[in-house]
Amino acid sequence: MRSAIRALARSNYRTTSIAEIAHEAGITEPAVYRYFPTKKDLFISIIKDVGRRLLEIWKEILEDSKIPSEALGRISFDYYERAITRTGDLKVLFQALSEVDDKEIREALRDQFSGYVDLLTGIYKEAQQQNLIRGDIDPRAAAWGFLSFGFTLNLVGLLGMEGQLNRERLATLQKFFLKSLLSSQFVSQGGEDLEKLLGFAQGELEVEGEKAES
Repeated sequence: MRSAIRALARSNYRTTSIAEIAHEAGITEPAVYRYFPTKKDLFISIIKDVGRRLLEIWKEILEDSKIPSEALGRISFDYYERAITRTGDLKVLFQALSEVDDKEIREALRDQFSGYVDLLTGIYKEAQQQNLIRGDIDPRAAAWGFLSFGFTLNLVGLLGMEGQLNRERLATLQKFFLKSLLSSQFVSQGGEDLEKLLGFAQGELEVEGEKAES
């Protein structure tokens, strides 16, 4: 599947042949068909695998985070790194989005993004239970709002524009978003530094920001 991603990223789903994918993988064309009866089966398997791997990473981040908001901050920066270093995955994802008229591909994408939203919704619900964010916020709406950052980062990675949205600027966006959600009780109690809430290491952000600007 990694070989297929490389082949697809150089062209597109419609024109890339199984023969090209087999050549990229260093195997014969019949060997590919032994595992995937059709090119669409392979394409859908890639979509599912990309989503599964990303969810596993996010779950590990959540388990290692002390508070929900820290998980959100760390997830955003993990995705940023993936967006600027794993553009092959992004190209295939965008190709899949252009194929949503196909029911099976559409369903695979819906399952993928539903998994993202479900996990993020759970994080926001936990943040509400800890009185970090306002109780009148719809956790699922907040999850979709957070996910919109991901689409922005996809564009940054695909267009090679990380100098326009470096890690430091991403931190600024995240802090603005979190600040709009903070509960009044949390704020009235003095709250905490937003960077601490999001688990940011300011020194690292400044260094990365300088690299991206240069």
